[in-house]
Amino acid sequence: MKKEIIYLLLFTLLFAFKQGEAQYQINGNGAALGGNCYQITPNTGGQVGSIWNTSLIDLSNAFDFTFFVNLGCDTAGADGICFGLQAQSTNVGVSGNGMGLGGVSPSLGIYIDTYQNSIPDFDPWYDHISINSNGDVNHSTANNLAGPVPASSSQFNVEDCINHTLRIAWNPGTQTMQVWFDGVIRLTYTGNIIANVFGGNPNVYWGFTGGSGLYYNAQSFCIVIVANFSATTVCQGVATQFTDLSTSGTPITSWTWDFGDGTALLSGSTAGTYQNPSHVYAAAGIYTVQETITNSGAGTSTVSHQVTVLAAPTVTASGGMTVCSGQSAMLSAVVGGPSNIPATFNSSGANNNVAVPDSGVPFGWTGTGGSFATSTLSVTGLNPGWTFTGITLNMSHTFDADLIVYLFDPCGNSIQLINNNGGAGDNFTNTTFTPSASTAIGSGVAPFNGTFVPAGGAAAWSAFITASQGCAGANGNWTLEAGDDAGGDLGTINNWTLNFNNPASPTYVWAPTTGMTGSTTLTPTVSPTVTTTYTLTATNSFGCSDTAQTTVIIAAGLNIGVNSPSICSGQTATLTATGGTTYTWSGGVANAGADTANVSPAATTTYTVTGTTGSCTGSAVATVTVSAGLTLLVNSQGICLGQTALLAASGATTYAWSAGATATTLGGNSATASPATTTTYTVTGNTGSCSGTAVATVTINPVPVVLVNSPFICQGMTATLTATGAATYTWSAGATATGVGMATASPITTTTYTVTGTMAGCSGTAVSTVTVGASITITATGAAICSGDVAHLSANGGTTYVWSSGATSTGINTADASPLTSTTYTVTGTTGGCSGTATASVIVNPTPVAVFYAPLATSEFTPDVHFTNQSVNSLQYYWNFGDFADPATNTSTETNPSHRYADTGTYCVKLKVTNGACADSTTLCIDITPEFTFYVPNAFTPGEDGKNDEFYGKGTNIKSYEMSIYNRWGELIFFSNDINRHWNGRVNNGTESMPADVYVYVFNIVDNLKNARKYIGSVTLVQ
Repeated sequence: MKKEIIYLLLFTLLFAFKQGEAQYQINGNGAALGGNCYQITPNTGGQVGSIWNTSLIDLSNAFDFTFFVNLGCDTAGADGICFGLQAQSTNVGVSGNGMGLGGVSPSLGIYIDTYQNSIPDFDPWYDHISINSNGDVNHSTANNLAGPVPASSSQFNVEDCINHTLRIAWNPGTQTMQVWFDGVIRLTYTGNIIANVFGGNPNVYWGFTGGSGLYYNAQSFCIVIVANFSATTVCQGVATQFTDLSTSGTPITSWTWDFGDGTALLSGSTAGTYQNPSHVYAAAGIYTVQETITNSGAGTSTVSHQVTVLAAPTVTASGGMTVCSGQSAMLSAVVGGPSNIPATFNSSGANNNVAVPDSGVPFGWTGTGGSFATSTLSVTGLNPGWTFTGITLNMSHTFDADLIVYLFDPCGNSIQLINNNGGAGDNFTNTTFTPSASTAIGSGVAPFNGTFVPAGGAAAWSAFITASQGCAGANGNWTLEAGDDAGGDLGTINNWTLNFNNPASPTYVWAPTTGMTGSTTLTPTVSPTVTTTYTLTATNSFGCSDTAQTTVIIAAGLNIGVNSPSICSGQTATLTATGGTTYTWSGGVANAGADTANVSPAATTTYTVTGTTGSCTGSAVATVTVSAGLTLLVNSQGICLGQTALLAASGATTYAWSAGATATTLGGNSATASPATTTTYTVTGNTGSCSGTAVATVTINPVPVVLVNSPFICQGMTATLTATGAATYTWSAGATATGVGMATASPITTTTYTVTGTMAGCSGTAVSTVTVGASITITATGAAICSGDVAHLSANGGTTYVWSSGATSTGINTADASPLTSTTYTVTGTTGGCSGTATASVIVNPTPVAVFYAPLATSEFTPDVHFTNQSVNSLQYYWNFGDFADPATNTSTETNPSHRYADTGTYCVKLKVTNGACADSTTLCIDITPEFTFYVPNAFTPGEDGKNDEFYGKGTNIKSYEMSIYNRWGELIFFSNDINRHWNGRVNNGTESMPADVYVYVFNIVDNLKNARKYIGSVTLVQ
């Protein structure tokens, strides 16, 4: 920023404010331009202006503002503008180098600075943007909260006559302020601006300020308010969802919807209800829906879009009939309904409200080169055979005669829609171009809200449509390009819409598909086994569907039954069929046609019988099972000698057992046997005329030989018992099993235990004796020592002893230890095979260290001595001050005592400290010295009368002495280093007398404490 002329007065002193459009106060050189646009400064030097919204906003709530800002056309101009927040009033603003907000505190500003002051503001060389508080634009101070960064992400100069988009958002939840310029985020600041900037006051005014000095620019801003929405394309009966895509520089306060079907308007201010409504249309069709928005600045905007409600296909099904089971039937259907359905695509997001650069393209622009606005619309879901039905534009421009607009399809084909049509302020509102239009855009009447042939002409329009319909990539990005070929005006692509007719392309699905062929055609063939209802669903490519049903009935079919007998080889089986009137048997069965047949197969065989009644038939299969003999099963069993085995057979009706096996019942299937050795037994089974045999084996298993150990333990220990020779083991009482063949026991006296081992059902036993030795009790004695001492430990109760690490054995049962800290030692005593342990603790008491501080010397004038105790590891203190002349106060037990000495001398003070276990002492000697004094007269009268004849100094506790006498010219006339040699008023005490005058003396003294002292003064010699 720059200011060659510095003003420091408030607007209210320089200018009378003027009230602008509703809810905005305009101050200084600001002015309303109309259409929610405001001049901040005209293109003149020494200007300052501000525009403030008259309503306070609460920073406890979020805001998201979008504006168009124009920084002028002079790249060397000045100064810039500021979006400001302040809590003072709506006529705030100052001249100076702060772009209208300089020095206003408290405040927070988003500064767009177009002039670079290196001093005092430390500006970078490019047009920049920053967030600063309290009207301080110096980038080197703590008020510089974010930035500076280039204002634009693509260029360093923004004084380019172009309307740039400025978006500012505040989120109190995250305490984040963000700034976008031309859709690109440039600054983010996180901080509690309510507390840190505005002192806890959340209510502030917002507005724009700006200024100029010797350099200047026309600077302005517009409050963006553009209505826009999108809508889902739905099938009839499904709710259409509307999504508000409007853009507004200030919060939108209300929404009004006209759904275009004659229903009542939906209007209200609750965003959750009115911003994104849904609506169910009673009939299919294309409806023109209108949305009107109002923002907090009382600005309004209205937009209309066509919304399509799709009609579902219609379907009827036939082919229902009655058939016998196993027969087939053909179904058929007729599908009707719409073959083409409108498809609408709306621009949104960053492709709306796109600023058109002023004078960015040359006159007669062809759509390539220069600086122009681009908006992209993504088209998806077009089926082969689609047709183009139109494009609708909503554009704002302050002088439409400078505007050229082209449409490009995804393959690069283009058509010129607008070519310098209209005049000043003739905006394009709901301007539509269709293949069927007859009026050329050049013949239209502002604001061009009708249906037109594009500026390229009808032939070019037709060629473009043909080329686009042949474009392989029609599903893709369609692009709108808008250029301005003359200066001094502003424009924006607000939003636009593409409309197509899309082939419906229905598909067909029948269900259920069991026994069906051609399930996705209109004429499938079915072979149901039961009466079945078939449903046809026809769905077009837009998801709309219809269903129809037809039923195939299965006539009361024949349920043929036949028996399946079992015979032994050589026997005859009789087959009997049911369910029909006449029968046919397979395999040349005798009695064909009758309901019975006799068969004598040599092996198991199947026979088919077909029964007929009228035109329906049925069949069944009979299986004749032929057995060569019975298959018997019998168990084999292992037993121990002397036990009885139980045998059981199956597979027959009656049974007979061989010798040695005794049947439990006559002819029964079970028997018992008790052989002395392993033996086999045969069982014969009979069922009717069929018989069979089986063999059972009774195995005599050996008795296992069990072995077990007999351990020795000391009393209180646990013995481990281990048995072998069997598979499983059981222990007598007192022994606890811990695994296969393992057990533990803890007897207090010698005890025996029995273990029973089992293997293959047979058992053996063994006895374990646990011998218990006598236990011993070991005792140990520790000690308490001071650190550094040796502790003497002892133990009793055993014959031999072993001490743990750190304790050194000194005898059979004694040991010494010198630990640094309290330590517990373990001693193990042994007698015979048994041992015991005990512990001995050595308590190490810290050795105190006696230390104190006192002055080593003091005078008799200050005989009170304070002692500072610096001892460590001590609890009690015993002081002896060495003052034996005063026994009553010579001792003390205070921590930091004081003592008054009655006389001079040397006193040796002793401090003894203890912590109850250990002690230490120290001694410090101090001197109580006589006090030094020295006096000098200021005049003397030399003569012979013996009164005040000599000049000298006198005092006490003087170790050395020098006196020098000088006249007024600095000449030495007398010197003495003997305190008893005085000046008598003569030169060097000779014969030459000195006149009455003032003389300078210098005394150099060393006192009894060896302190050097100097006295300089004057003495008057009086004659």
